[in-house]
Amino acid sequence: MSGAFAMHAFLLSIAAVLVPAAACAQHLEVVPQHVAVGGDAVVHAFDAAARPLAALAVRVRDPGGTEHALGVTDAAGTVRYRPSQAGAHSVRAELAASAGQPPVLLLVGLEVAPAPRRWAAALFWVPVALLLLWAQARRRGATE
Repeated sequence: MSGAFAMHAFLLSIAAVLVPAAACAQHLEVVPQHVAVGGDAVVHAFDAAARPLAALAVRVRDPGGTEHALGVTDAAGTVRYRPSQAGAHSVRAELAASAGQPPVLLLVGLEVAPAPRRWAAALFWVPVALLLLWAQARRRGATE
């Protein structure tokens, strides 16, 4: 893991803790926090009273630094995300200014792992299992 990547992930984790407290408990939450490429992550948006924030535009910044519009939260305050790149992603939304208050930026981090390589394991373990079954059958035939 490169130093810049580790620092980015560290700052995102700190922001995930500090920003909700600074924003009067309005916050974003990503479930699960760690997902593999191609897996589903759900972003939840809540207001200060822990009610869902509907119609909130959510954006995501991928590890390459490109920012994409993720979508708008539904009535339950959720929007789904299926990452296509491994690395640290940052999910953000901005609450509009109200009653003379500045806009509030909500930020949360998401760690995306590379897609699992199951074929490599299958190519190794299937022949091993077949060899063990063959050896067991041969040994049973020799004892009978």
